[in-house]
Amino acid sequence: MQALQRYREVLLRDIEALDITALDWQAAPQAVSIGTSLLHIAAVEFLVINAVAIFGDDVRSQPDRALWSALQPGFARELALSPRTGQPCSNYVDLLQQVRSASETVLKTDWQPVSLEPALQIVLDRLGLDNHQQRQLQAPLGLPLSIADGTRRESLVLALIAHESYHRGQITQSKFLHRLAMQP
Repeated sequence: MQALQRYREVLLRDIEALDITALDWQAAPQAVSIGTSLLHIAAVEFLVINAVAIFGDDVRSQPDRALWSALQPGFARELALSPRTGQPCSNYVDLLQQVRSASETVLKTDWQPVSLEPALQIVLDRLGLDNHQQRQLQAPLGLPLSIADGTRRESLVLALIAHESYHRGQITQSKFLHRLAMQP
């Protein structure tokens, strides 16, 4: 759990000084903004943790649809949504922290092995995603599923760290490119 928190602290430190312009900037029209990357990090964690949670104490538990609605633009390209723009950094930080708090709660409970792929299917169904949308999310959910099979808590934590680290690298690159583009 400490490793998850440490990686999140590094991410939050990396983005704390970003203004709305930097968060919304795209290196090219099809490129992903830093804001979208932050939502994506939180959205993948939200889906994976909810997949674990449904096989916990209450298999009828429902994912938080309001939170999902806020995170869904993290899959803007995959789900053909408009990217979220005009949001201050604090909005992204709040969403990341809200998801992480829920993750820590789930990860602290007694561990029950779960088959992540079928569990994710149930979560996506409960969120109301149609078959086409679910297929569009297979690739972005591939990294966590390739690392974590749901049998051990540790592999799930490593999958979340790997996913966040990968996108933190993209964020660092976007910050650099944004600074170059803004130079006179």
